[in-house]
Amino acid sequence: MTFHRWLVVLIILLVPTPLLAEVSGEPESPAELSPFYFRVGAYILNSSTSARVDGRDGNFGSRLDFEDDLGLDEQKETLLTGFRWRFRDRHFLEFEYFKLKRFGQKRIEAEITFRDEVFPVGANLDSSFTTEVTRASYGYRVVKRDNWGLAISGGLHVTRLNARLEGLVFDNVETPIRSREVASVTAPLPVLGLSGARHFGEKWVLVAKGQVFFLEVDDVKGGITHVAAYLEHNTFRNVGFGVGYDWFDIDVDTTDTNWRGSADVQFKGPVIFIQASF
Repeated sequence: MTFHRWLVVLIILLVPTPLLAEVSGEPESPAELSPFYFRVGAYILNSSTSARVDGRDGNFGSRLDFEDDLGLDEQKETLLTGFRWRFRDRHFLEFEYFKLKRFGQKRIEAEITFRDEVFPVGANLDSSFTTEVTRASYGYRVVKRDNWGLAISGGLHVTRLNARLEGLVFDNVETPIRSREVASVTAPLPVLGLSGARHFGEKWVLVAKGQVFFLEVDDVKGGITHVAAYLEHNTFRNVGFGVGYDWFDIDVDTTDTNWRGSADVQFKGPVIFIQASF
């Protein structure tokens, strides 16, 4: 069973039976009652990146697996930041941000066409791939009980992708020259989400959430799937800690002048964080 299917099961389990809801007398956590909530953590992400960058004259580029074909880092740590503002009893705004830049070096075993450049067999290529994600959303708690709740959300998921290849090419001359090609695109896609939280005692909270959407906006057509589950501990009144698991996938087709082609980027891995509220 895939992770996002497990998440659906988890959200269902977050909702107790009516009997449990009636007998529960556990209060909401300070993080949920406080107007402002901050989170800072570290992702340990396993990445999978497949992309094609076509030339300006309509020539098709090579479909590349950046990890296998170019030696890009498969696992890397990065910083995650998040903020929530509960401006009314059931209404809140959320913001999340992270940026992951990975590098690779490899002597290629097949000819690669990237944008308007052809890198020959045996070329030593330096590469990088940067993914920058900004999420902003409005949420409304459709169910609010003492020990559990469900919320729906809608917002904007902005993903910025930047790919770079650099190496020696011959360019129809005997003496090789060093060439550098860069492609970048920004995909601002709307998302719809569902999240749930359930308390276990006074300190522990299990949180699960998912976001998904498929849409064409200007020069970008894409789909987003993001699911996550966290176990939080309200260690002190206004400070706590948590661990979780995050799974994120974006599939983009673009005709933008800075990136003509496609990209499929997937991240998954654990996260550990500290949270504060006031």
